[in-house]
Amino acid sequence: NAQVTISTEGAVPLSSVKYTLSGLVRGTTYYLRIWASDEWSNWAGISNTASAWAQTIESYPPAAITDLTAVAGPVNGSISLNWTATGDDGYTGNFSSTCIYDLRYSTEIADAPATSDIKFNAASSVGIFSPIPVPDLAAVKTNLILTGLTPGVTYYFAIKTLDEVLNKSDLSNGAINWAQWDIFAPSGITALSATAGLTGNSVILQWIAPGDDNGSGNNAGGSYEVRYSTFSIDENLKFTAGTIFVNSWVPVNSGAVESHEINGLAGGVTYYFAVKTKDDAGNVSVISNSAEVVTKSELFRVDVPVEGWVFTNNKPFLSGKSNVLSKIEIYADNVLAGAVQADTNGDWSYNFSESLTIGSHAIKIKAYTFYSGFTGETEMNVTIMGQKEKGITAGPNPFTPDFPPYDKVIFNFDNAGSDSVKLSVFNLNGMKMFESEFGQVSIVQWDGKKNNGTKCRDGAYIYQIIIGERKLTGTVIIAR
Repeated sequence: NAQVTISTEGAVPLSSVKYTLSGLVRGTTYYLRIWASDEWSNWAGISNTASAWAQTIESYPPAAITDLTAVAGPVNGSISLNWTATGDDGYTGNFSSTCIYDLRYSTEIADAPATSDIKFNAASSVGIFSPIPVPDLAAVKTNLILTGLTPGVTYYFAIKTLDEVLNKSDLSNGAINWAQWDIFAPSGITALSATAGLTGNSVILQWIAPGDDNGSGNNAGGSYEVRYSTFSIDENLKFTAGTIFVNSWVPVNSGAVESHEINGLAGGVTYYFAVKTKDDAGNVSVISNSAEVVTKSELFRVDVPVEGWVFTNNKPFLSGKSNVLSKIEIYADNVLAGAVQADTNGDWSYNFSESLTIGSHAIKIKAYTFYSGFTGETEMNVTIMGQKEKGITAGPNPFTPDFPPYDKVIFNFDNAGSDSVKLSVFNLNGMKMFESEFGQVSIVQWDGKKNNGTKCRDGAYIYQIIIGERKLTGTVIIAR
């Protein structure tokens, strides 16, 4: 039996008195009797017995949740929601298994469910994304991760709690955040290879295109960061220290082979390459393996001038090809005449600044690279013929040896001083084909043969006629 003491203060004799007993077990029948005493503890007789059962209709709704929060979730298109459960009756009492959370969302701020009950009722349940947990213990932290949301979109949330008889709590505070947007980097390249290109300044890189998001899906809209060096690139610090190769390559579908050419390198040099992959959200992969390659040594060469190695200009112009940025030294008769540097394509040219004297000169050209030093040289004999004069004619030109009357070329010139005349003929490589002295004449001829009587091949030839101190030069053509 239990006893409850009720004060009689303010009670009016013969008037009706009401008193509510709380904390009873719902649905249980209780039997009650009452008696009274005065201030001297004089007790009246005991009353009749009354009975009643405790009220079963829940009249106390759960309290409103006030700490609902939303943060970007752990995967793409996710949001993590957190709140603290209140109680079945206000903030007290655990929840029965039939209690529920009503959690709703909107993607428009104008329709945010925390704005009003009307907005809340019009909003959609988050249950279309993830199952909503049920209330259990009072004052317990609760977490729900919503997945399948649109990455980067802002979502607005609010929550109500319903007890077992559907008493609803008041509206919670509002929570706002955007669904997680791509936080996973593409996979790293693991099979990068490098082979020497066709020229000394190029390399071909090849790899299998990695997938986005740790290897899942294609990396559409992504890019590659390519770096190279003369030391192995096997860690991030070395990667940062390497030279970047600017490119606009777009990754192909995951698993497909990619191949690209790197230009602007030096020939005969060992290079190391590494690649990182970026996605359209700026996530960067780990560094690839370091691929090693030795570029081809560009064959050093000097271009043969159109007129061959016989020049009428005593400041000849020379050009050629070498490894990129090579140093080219030009020597005339074993004396350094000058030096130039090849450009980034390996092209070089040199114009003598000092005049060479008329006659034959030994020219030597040497090439050096920054990485490997001396790479090659070539030598040739250059003949300076002197400037062409107007007082000479040569015909027929072209001429046809063995086919009269055009089988000889005849040279007419002014020889007023009656000086001795010498005719010399050279091919375009500067090799002398024919030479003869004719005495004091103003006409000489050549039949297209060498001094030993063999026929010269068809083509262009340089002639030089020396008349005393004068030198006359020009070109004749044999065409059979």
